[in-house]
Amino acid sequence: MKSICLRLREEIREDRRRRGLKLVVDTNIVLKALIKDSKVRSILLNPGYRFSVPEYAMEEVERHLPTITEKSGLSEREVRLALSMLLTNMQVIPKEDIMTKWSEAEEIMGSIDRGDVPSIAASLNSSYDGIWIKEICLITMEFVTKSVRKV
Repeated sequence: MKSICLRLREEIREDRRRRGLKLVVDTNIVLKALIKDSKVRSILLNPGYRFSVPEYAMEEVERHLPTITEKSGLSEREVRLALSMLLTNMQVIPKEDIMTKWSEAEEIMGSIDRGDVPSIAASLNSSYDGIWIKEICLITMEFVTKSVRKV
């Protein structure tokens, strides 16, 4: 007989599979997808997943546009087209929606990488299954909180 925890875990997994994972994507992941036509870009365009990105990430893309065009070999127009394609499968999270979790995110990540605070703050919203940050996909924020605080 399966334990209640095991059954609950399986139910959560099945629910996520049915509705698709809902992940917050960090700025660096978006930048990688813009610079190179890669698996990262393919995943971000996969309709089996639901991605969100903090508005802050769009500001970062704008700031890094010259670097993106240089590294990708694409024109600014082509980079903007690639970004608009990525945004067909991404919801932009307004700054106001993440500010309520900002302090908690700073406590978790501030001493490690302040640049990750917006993504962590966005992912602390209970409607997300996890976060894709620095090539690591963390499916639960409980794991992030416990792991980072141990460092």
